[in-house]
Amino acid sequence: MFCPNCGSQIPDTATFCPNCGAQIPNAAAQPAAPVLPVEPTQPAEPTNQAPAAEQVPTYQQQPYQAPAAEQVPTYQQQAYQAPAAEQVPTYQQQPHQQQAYQQPTYQQAPTQVTPITPSIPKNISMPSVGDLFCGINTQITAYAESLGIQMKWQKAIVVLIYLGVISSLLTAVQYFTGSIYGDSVGSVYRSFPALRFVGILYGLFCLAYAAAMLYARMLLAKYNADGPRFFLLLLLVNGVAAVVLNLLIYVITGVSDFPSLIGQVVGIGVAFYLNKTYYEKRMHLFSE
Repeated sequence: MFCPNCGSQIPDTATFCPNCGAQIPNAAAQPAAPVLPVEPTQPAEPTNQAPAAEQVPTYQQQPYQAPAAEQVPTYQQQAYQAPAAEQVPTYQQQPHQQQAYQQPTYQQAPTQVTPITPSIPKNISMPSVGDLFCGINTQITAYAESLGIQMKWQKAIVVLIYLGVISSLLTAVQYFTGSIYGDSVGSVYRSFPALRFVGILYGLFCLAYAAAMLYARMLLAKYNADGPRFFLLLLLVNGVAAVVLNLLIYVITGVSDFPSLIGQVVGIGVAFYLNKTYYEKRMHLFSE
């Protein structure tokens, strides 16, 4: 018989086509042929019939269906929106105010050492007899010399002032008595009677000047701050008094010794400058 599917010749008893595997429908409906009994004495004769083909299962070919198109999700395009401009904070510009430069203050280290000295009243009072002849403060003098400060003139001035005091007292006596004019004092006073009055005034000045010099010496010896100032003031007063005296004599007599006056004034000026320079460098040793 032939396969109804592929047309190949197949055995009559085949239920499936050995070529295409299709099921043979009529083969299932045909009854199997009866098997006759074989006598035992006679062996079965071999037959040349081909063995039945193995029953191959039939596969029903399904019609080809193209796979469904893959569904692509649709994207809805959004309208482009530009990002909002970033809001920048506004800064209000402040008016510039220039600050005044304040120079820092530097505390200057003291370069001068003020020694501890006995407190002395600053007000000017009449000195006692003991104060007029007091010795120089050796404690402060030794302290200054330990720092390398020369105090020789300070030691000398407290002695030289005594000589100045004695000179002023002698000058006062000469003007009081008129001995300043020598043996011709009588004729001088008779010719110029005003000179007697001028001599008395200048004699009183010399007495006051001698007392003031003793007071200045006391202040210098005690290292009082008023000592150098008062001493320098006396030098100026002495120079002024010498000039005034010579002018009065010139007005009264018409005669004056100007070269001697100039020498005296120059000497007082030099002494004032030297003493002022000396004590300015040592004022830190003098207490108020």
